[in-house]
Amino acid sequence: TYLAEPARTGPCVQLVLQNLFFATALRSGVSCAVLDEVAGTLARASGPQLIEVRTRQWTAELTRLVAESISGLRYAAYLRLLWEGTPLEARAREIGMSLGVANHVAKDLLTQDPRTATLSPEHAAEVVAWAREHAETLRREGLECLRATLRHIDPVLSHAS
Repeated sequence: TYLAEPARTGPCVQLVLQNLFFATALRSGVSCAVLDEVAGTLARASGPQLIEVRTRQWTAELTRLVAESISGLRYAAYLRLLWEGTPLEARAREIGMSLGVANHVAKDLLTQDPRTATLSPEHAAEVVAWAREHAETLRREGLECLRATLRHIDPVLSHAS
C-alpha cells in the first residue's frame, strides 16, 4: 500500500534495494567468498516464495518449508554476513535458522496470516511446537540480542494452541 502502483513499480524498487545491498556489502569489506555464499543462500531462500503465493490451504509441512526458506535461510545469510570474522561466525547458520523460524511463526500467529490461520488444529499445534523448539535453541545460546527478540516471540508462542 505504500507504492501507488505496486505491480508496476515494485520490481524496480526491489532491484534498486537488492543492488544497494550488494554494493554496501562489498564496500564494507566482506570477503567475496562470504558474499558469494550469502548470495547463494538468499537465492535458495527466495525459491519457496513461489509456493507461498500459490498456496490456499496450508499444511504443517508447507508452513515449515516456507518458514525455513523465506525466513530461516534469510536470517542465516544476514547473520553470516554480519558476523564474518567474529566468534559468532560459525554459529550464524543455526542461530539464523532458529531466529527466522521462531520469528516467522510468531509473526504469522500474531497477524493471522493464512500460513498459520488456515492450518488444521493438529497442524497448528505441530507448527507451534516446532517454533517453540527453535525458540528454545535461541534461549540456550545465551546472547542478549536473542533474549531481547525472545521477549517478543515467547508471549505469542505461549498463547498459541
